[in-house]
Amino acid sequence: MTAPRWTPNQVREHYRRLGRPVPGRVEKELGMKNKRPAGQTQAGHEIRFYDIEPGELVIKLPFTYQSRNIDDAMNVFARNNSRKAYRALVQHYLQSQGVRAFRSRVTLQAILYVRYNRNRDDDDWSYKNLADALKGWVFVDDCQKYVRMLPPEFVVVGREGKEKTVVMMKPIKNEDVKTGWPLIKLG
Repeated sequence: MTAPRWTPNQVREHYRRLGRPVPGRVEKELGMKNKRPAGQTQAGHEIRFYDIEPGELVIKLPFTYQSRNIDDAMNVFARNNSRKAYRALVQHYLQSQGVRAFRSRVTLQAILYVRYNRNRDDDDWSYKNLADALKGWVFVDDCQKYVRMLPPEFVVVGREGKEKTVVMMKPIKNEDVKTGWPLIKLG
């Protein structure tokens, strides 16, 4: 017995009832086009921009992200689950703090408070997971057009100290990223 053939509208309705987006492989198999409205991220929320951009935005997270050494040692499924959990945790903190997105290009720098004083390579502590978590919440995309990433700084807090991350962002230019027109500052 074969499974019934659903129309694209029936598939969309099924996943809407489940509260999940339609998986890409299903869209591809049925020849469906992505129906995400303009101005929405993959997570499905609308990007909210600042009306008047702050001079500097500081986000304090009570945890650090994993180094690429740990990330690369995991199998694919564990790595993806770890990234999804980290992204959800960061986005929860951003939502609770009412953070909005910058329209202009920003510099991103993180100060990582770590327990042990070890030799650390900057490239092992790249911002991949952090940038993916901030994408769509603090900046539109994590490409070079929107974000300039500075190397992370490390502060050793000792064995009894708590690990945390302080993320600092400053606007680079006073222009809108999408249009290139200068932003008008009110007040």
